[in-house]
Amino acid sequence: LSSADTLRIHRGCKIYFENNTGLFVQGRLQATGDAGHYITFTSPAGDYNPGSWNYVRIYSTSRASTLTRCNIYSASTGIVMENVTGSVSLDNCRIKYNSIGVLAQNSSGSITIQNSQIQNNQTGVWLYNTKPSIKYGYITANSQKGVYLYNQSNASFGYDNIYDNGEGIYCQFNTSPNLYGSAGYNWIYNNGVDGVSGRDNSYPKLGYDIQAKYGRNHIYANTGYEVANRNSGGTYIKAERNYWSASETNPVPPDDIYGRVDWDPVLPPGPPLLANDWTNEALILEVNEEYQKAAEAYDEMIAKEPNAEDIGFAVSGLVRCYEAMGKNSAILGLLDDLIAKYPKTVTEISAKELSLPFLLVSGSLDKGLERAKELLDFNKNTDREAIFLFEMASVYLAKSGGQPGSDYDEATQLYQALVDRFPDTDL
Repeated sequence: LSSADTLRIHRGCKIYFENNTGLFVQGRLQATGDAGHYITFTSPAGDYNPGSWNYVRIYSTSRASTLTRCNIYSASTGIVMENVTGSVSLDNCRIKYNSIGVLAQNSSGSITIQNSQIQNNQTGVWLYNTKPSIKYGYITANSQKGVYLYNQSNASFGYDNIYDNGEGIYCQFNTSPNLYGSAGYNWIYNNGVDGVSGRDNSYPKLGYDIQAKYGRNHIYANTGYEVANRNSGGTYIKAERNYWSASETNPVPPDDIYGRVDWDPVLPPGPPLLANDWTNEALILEVNEEYQKAAEAYDEMIAKEPNAEDIGFAVSGLVRCYEAMGKNSAILGLLDDLIAKYPKTVTEISAKELSLPFLLVSGSLDKGLERAKELLDFNKNTDREAIFLFEMASVYLAKSGGQPGSDYDEATQLYQALVDRFPDTDL
């Protein structure tokens, strides 16, 4: 479907895709079913055969697409949204029996997924450098991950039910989704590994002791940990004012927490706490959306203690504030300034780590490769070495464009080294 075209699919239509086919949309898709007449995208082999056809793919478009009361079954990826600068709305959709249910990547447009069932896929929702709103949904019985958020995919949730997945919400590489305030009220339970986890400078925001920012999430009965902070630094995941059981009347602590997670106080609520140090002051300014003042407070923290063990929180806080103020084009310069200003400190390392995805997105692959090498050398023989083996391999692969040659060979060798040396890594 070309950029100038609009495809309208009417209620009750059933569209079958053969193997290696799909719907590729660069224009506008309007697929509108109703309660008694869902539109269905599926395979002639049946509705329960993941990978039987490719996808519905909305690609590189500034136009608005809507899918309302649609079934998407048996695809490799049910729906892909890539490089979308317009809007996409999925409302009351049932996305089931796919390898990946929903994949959204490198999209700056407005993406809303609401009132939808994303079930019985391998991975329910997979996000890369995209920040959709996901609300009033059921993400359940996905065999691997319910939601996988990677590389600044700071999605907002709200009133979602995320349960019976291989893992609940898995956040990686500078990703801090919102699950508090109006994005709270989620039920996250009975997942096979962790309910919510963060790693590689990812700190999901699960709630604050400020009434407008309470989490009000129910997080309980997950097989691994209710919340797992698997980051290497000293920064806490904020998870205050949540329910740690199915009850809303009995305030109980969480059963099992991993790493630095600030879960106290729990709900039912008491009086909110006040800030008692610079970190809390800057964070309260940030969650109250006073981003310029928060950025100034984080900058003061860095200037005062650039080598503090948990100063990475202030560096990532600066980046979050710049993103919230729409200053994305200035972030690389900001991080380069911190690297130059505070050599041989925790601030320098944190800024280098944070700069890597921005270098790749901006196309500065040679500089990205140089930085990945520096970080790999710095983290040799530590528990973070695997991360930077993976990042170096990924940069070489991006440089190769997927074509045979020296960069492709380097990527292959590094991926093989990762598998050989770290066979149990999630990477």
